[in-house]
Amino acid sequence: SALALALAVASSSRPATAQLVPDRGVDPAVEPSVERPCVARLLGLAGPGARVVHADEGYVRILYGAHVTGEGDLAERAMAFVERFARELGLGSEVELAVEDQRETHGFTVVRVARLFSGVRVRDAGVVDRFLSDGAIDLVVSTPGGARLDAAHGGPTLTEALARELATTGGETVLEVRRELFSAVDGLVPVLTVVTTRVA
Repeated sequence: SALALALAVASSSRPATAQLVPDRGVDPAVEPSVERPCVARLLGLAGPGARVVHADEGYVRILYGAHVTGEGDLAERAMAFVERFARELGLGSEVELAVEDQRETHGFTVVRVARLFSGVRVRDAGVVDRFLSDGAIDLVVSTPGGARLDAAHGGPTLTEALARELATTGGETVLEVRRELFSAVDGLVPVLTVVTTRVA
């Protein structure tokens, strides 16, 4: 899962320190320092115990050890947090977002904010916010996805009917067929996602 991946990466990657000190011998062009104002702003809100793990592209891939308090609906707070720090999280200053899911798991509340492009969901792109029992955000995982369409792809090459047929060769029942965008190397590619359930 995204959270399991986040915890695994957090334990194996070198985090930037929360104190505003230069990284030791690190080229800022390769791995940004926490002295950058955007990261300092994020850490300033997240609390003294917060740490960040940068993606290779420089954005904050994971924020952990945070304690971002607040009041009100958790989904609304997750959306407000992602909108406020969209640039730091690699989403850019202008991005379409929507709360996709909220669930309770192992004593935490996990809210997933999905990324959209022209109203279409970008598959597996967005931000996961985890809330503690006291309502504070303690873990944030960002997967921005692509930012532009791949000009070489005009749309899905399969019809919805053929997509349904290919997805049910083992006797599955189709629950939903939805148009989405997949982040490929050269940009976003339109796809058809078929959600199925296996017949008992």
